[in-house]
Amino acid sequence: EQSISDSKFVKDYCAKINVPLICFCAKEDGVILASEESARAYRYNCFSKVIEDKKCDLIATAHHLSDNFETVLFNIFRGTSTKGLTGIPDKRDGFIRPLIDVTRGEIDKYISKNNIPFVEDSTNVDIDYTRNYLRNVVIPKILEKFPTAETSVKRLGEISREENDFLDD
Repeated sequence: EQSISDSKFVKDYCAKINVPLICFCAKEDGVILASEESARAYRYNCFSKVIEDKKCDLIATAHHLSDNFETVLFNIFRGTSTKGLTGIPDKRDGFIRPLIDVTRGEIDKYISKNNIPFVEDSTNVDIDYTRNYLRNVVIPKILEKFPTAETSVKRLGEISREENDFLDD
């Protein structure tokens, strides 16, 4: 029900501001989303299809600096190689991430200041999900002690990416 409601919000808002929209529905496509990873894979398959069908040249995602920080920490706790330290790239394979250098806090302030309507996925507060536990419990404590941690980890990612590219060559 929430997914349907969120989709309606997006459709209505895009219509209001005259932005073209292409929608996909896993259920209608016969896809069972058993995990967050399967949902992510489905989402990226849909994005890739839109590019392949020449309906757009690029896909801009809303990944931001705080997502990157979360991803790198998640990778570290799972025992990543240096490749996992690279974080979320600002562009790759038809995807761009124009907000990757902006924190979630900065985005929230912009939204509030400009009265931009939005919806929040209710599962984002469920700390049974590891990523949400990091986001809602661990990261706020880290940022209390290390306020520049997000940008520092981004810098670590850039250095790691350069080193990985060098080694790959």
